Amino acid sequence: MSKNAYTSTVRRWNRLRGKLSGMKQPEYKSARLLLAQHLEGVKDAKRRQLILHAGSREATRDLNEKLAAAREVVSRIHHLLKATLGPRNERLIDLGVPIGGSPLRTARSTEGGKAAPPATTSTAKS
Repeated sequence: MSKNAYTSTVRRWNRLRGKLSGMKQPEYKSARLLLAQHLEGVKDAKRRQLILHAGSREATRDLNEKLAAAREVVSRIHHLLKATLGPRNERLIDLGVPIGGSPLRTARSTEGGKAAPPATTSTAKS
């Protein structure tokens, strides 16, 4: 339910409760009390929803901060590995560290010792 729909619905129900309070018949009094109980339950549920939503935003913000910190640690580890092993060491590929500015080679391309030779095409001379 959208925020506007929730607000207008609760406002309508509160007006109904107010109109019922002016009626003196016992069945209307019990209906008004029952409606008041349900409206309190609705208000409590809305409060809980708002608290959970705020908690969700806080948890997301916390997660993003932890991810940023972990990215920084991984970056430092990559730099350390490159500094100790050398910037073009094949071991870096096994460790998942990108080499140079080139894209990371997959393990499959390095398994056979060398990559498959490129396919050649023959051109007909006219």
